[in-house]
Amino acid sequence: MKWKTVSFLYGICLYAAQLPFVVMIIITAAWENMPEWLTNTLCAVCLSFALLAAALIVANIVVAVKYNFFKEICPYAVTFRLKLVLVPFFIVNFVVWLLIYLATLHPVLIFVMVVLMAMSIIGTYIFMLGSGVCNMAYLVRRMVKGFRLQYVVFLLMHFIYVLDVVAAIILYFIQKNTESMAEGEEPAPAVEQNKTE
Repeated sequence: MKWKTVSFLYGICLYAAQLPFVVMIIITAAWENMPEWLTNTLCAVCLSFALLAAALIVANIVVAVKYNFFKEICPYAVTFRLKLVLVPFFIVNFVVWLLIYLATLHPVLIFVMVVLMAMSIIGTYIFMLGSGVCNMAYLVRRMVKGFRLQYVVFLLMHFIYVLDVVAAIILYFIQKNTESMAEGEEPAPAVEQNKTE
């Protein structure tokens, strides 16, 4: 299975997991006596797609190692698109969890709020890392072949909210501006590019 396919399915699963959750919150706000079966169904769908997305993160790691360490294919373009496509997901995710925090701001519910906060932060962080696994594996391989500070900086940026998107954008345009535009080829070193110009 190619990393493009895994990334595509990963993005779909994240939105599919989020949609029932958002629908449930909207229905609950508008309909106080929402049937329990509907709540359970929406929760089950949400959890199912979230677990599938988690499984795809593992698949993404396997594919990242396979393609980046053995086939040496540059994933910058695919990661760039995936990161941009998932921006609305993370914005909605932030708003939804913020509303949940505000709803649990009560001394009696303090434990619930702490648990929900931990769940949201850990879950969101794992999903964020999952979208940049291929880039991270590729950067590690580049560092093994020849250490450069920029590889370390871009790798660290992939572990920080918002900066991961910035790193993906920068890496994509760095790749695009090199001679090796064809997918699957190593970007040409900047020095060699200047000589040909």
